[in-house]
Amino acid sequence: MIASLFDNIIPTLGILLGFGFIIFVHELGHFLVAKAVGIKCTQFAIGFGQSLLTFRKGLGVRVGSTEEEYDIRLKTHALKALGKTDSADDDNDDNKIPEEALEASRVALDLGETEYRLNWMPLGGYVKMLGQEDMDPAAQSANPRSFNCKPVWARACVISAGVVMNLIFGLMFFVIAFLAGVDFPPAVVGATDPNGVAAATYPIEHPNDENFKGLQPGDTILSIDGNPVTDMMQVAIKVALAKPESQLKMAIQRDGIEDPLHYVMTPKPSNRNQQLLSLGIEPPMSLEVFEPAKGDQLPDALTQANVQVGMKVTAIDGQTISRFDQLMKSVKNSKGKDVHITFHNESGNTAKLITQATPALSTQPDDAYMNLAGIVPATQINRVLEGSQADELGIQAGDIIANLGNIPWPTWEDILNTFSPDTATNASTFSPDASLTLNVWREGKIIGMGSVQPSRGKLGVGREFVPNHVIVSRVLENSAFTPLNLTPGSIIKSINEVPINNFGDLQIALQLLAQNPQNDSVDAFIGYELNVKDKPTFVNKINFDKPTLKQIQEASWTLPLELAMVFGPKKIRVQADDPIEAIGLGITKTHQFMVQTYITLARLFQGSVKAQHLRGPVGILDEGRRIARQGWPYLMFFLGLISVNLVVINFLPIPIVDGGLMVFLIIEKIKGSPVSAKIQTAAMILGLVMIAGIFLVTLYYDFSRLEFIQNMMNKLF
Repeated sequence: MIASLFDNIIPTLGILLGFGFIIFVHELGHFLVAKAVGIKCTQFAIGFGQSLLTFRKGLGVRVGSTEEEYDIRLKTHALKALGKTDSADDDNDDNKIPEEALEASRVALDLGETEYRLNWMPLGGYVKMLGQEDMDPAAQSANPRSFNCKPVWARACVISAGVVMNLIFGLMFFVIAFLAGVDFPPAVVGATDPNGVAAATYPIEHPNDENFKGLQPGDTILSIDGNPVTDMMQVAIKVALAKPESQLKMAIQRDGIEDPLHYVMTPKPSNRNQQLLSLGIEPPMSLEVFEPAKGDQLPDALTQANVQVGMKVTAIDGQTISRFDQLMKSVKNSKGKDVHITFHNESGNTAKLITQATPALSTQPDDAYMNLAGIVPATQINRVLEGSQADELGIQAGDIIANLGNIPWPTWEDILNTFSPDTATNASTFSPDASLTLNVWREGKIIGMGSVQPSRGKLGVGREFVPNHVIVSRVLENSAFTPLNLTPGSIIKSINEVPINNFGDLQIALQLLAQNPQNDSVDAFIGYELNVKDKPTFVNKINFDKPTLKQIQEASWTLPLELAMVFGPKKIRVQADDPIEAIGLGITKTHQFMVQTYITLARLFQGSVKAQHLRGPVGILDEGRRIARQGWPYLMFFLGLISVNLVVINFLPIPIVDGGLMVFLIIEKIKGSPVSAKIQTAAMILGLVMIAGIFLVTLYYDFSRLEFIQNMMNKLF
């Protein structure tokens, strides 16, 4: 319970209070400069809504507002000083008290003119200045201490003070974060998308040389367009925010090559990245065994081999490795054979694990399903969350889903189409929170689990593509296996009389058939059990044509999913040795993020960045909570990022925000008179409509994105 509290409530509270503090210091900037130039500030509030506690000099702390008591005291004293005996709360015209008399009474009574308020919703704050109303530009005052009576330069200082404070505190947040240390993914290539730009480009120094085609795992990215980069976050941002159809020149340092290589690439929209511009570069992974998520534990295969959290892979099949891609390359080259993985930790402890690679299913451009030579596997449950609906129903890890609603032996894609609105390709199959019949296949028997009603698209189980049985979900049309007419739930038993017990066996057997690249076609006898009445078995000959053989040859191998998931992204710690260095790092990041925000807005108008890529309050809260879970330095870094973004956004020339007010002041200075209240009111309404529209759009995408993240990242349905 306590762990859950810290994992969820504390980070959320930290983000809410941090965001409120950012707005508070923004208003504090307005307040301090307003007081400095002689503007009367009647209220300074932390939070919004009705007041809980207030403080005013001369009155002290009060529950609720001090305004009524303050007004009565001033009026009573002023009436007495003017020789009038009427009640202070009498509003007769004869009792109108001049401002000068009220001010004299305030001084005489030693009362503060500003009420400091703690309102019931402690998020942000505001300053109430005489003669300045955001929602009513016509509400001005003739008092010489009013906002509207001050010269343009003074009002400009007041307006700009808020963003200046955000800039100062944004820098301070970064300095605090870098003094403690923050981890970033290094600017090193972990992998490339085979269909991406980065995998198909030649360097300027070696045009059309296949030995240099594409970026390689382990390449260090030195700069983009001559601007140095230090982490993969910078790389991703520079690529995503590139001008549409523009070329980027990337300097690369490759092991074994003395001089940098230079690749010129044009980013393209990526389906993997929500249509943002991308080069198809993946960040590097770590060889270290990460701490499992709350409620999870290391796979049995690791614990039985005495592998512990914090250990690092140092060798595979006796060959020393230093990068994750080397591990995956060795597994890929194993062709399904056992691989021997050696782990070490800083204490010198050693552990050795023997495991068998599993097929890495893939799709061709026209395929709708992950498959192996046209065979699409059924879906196996690999974990059940404790206390979930699946746990209560008795679903177990290792169960294979025999049917979900009216879908027999559903595929991974079928499950997403049924439960996730963000990935559904067929609206008729999408049925969130619907009650569906669920049966599972366990130890050769179909077991009914009753009706399930996933909550927001989730049942509480993890799933994987490849089950430990060759149970067929479906066969792709026009594939080599199509002539067998395999029904969902059929099982492949043998190939050329060689028993097939799992998809690993199937891929090994198929690759043996395809090992001669000169073959135009190959015949094979397939033994299978048809999923119809009485479960008949057959042996029939099918033909694999040359394109299919080529696909089989290229079929890859990977670590078992449960083992691959124990590794996390590689990080490098950026930490200042002293405050001076921290300030330098803070200034660098402040400048980077300010420029990034401006470029993002420019790309939004150019079309390469779209509304769905933006984050609204809900998205910021969700992202901030995720980051804050990593520790308070990350919370500080995130608050610095938000502060800098608010500096840019709040000073855009949009009516209602500070930038719009500054535009009106510039016009007033040029023409010698204020912009008319009618024009200011119209601009204010336009600004409100614009901001409300952006808020609603980002809110919509924030909520849809939350469900997408929950469904895809957690692999739950």
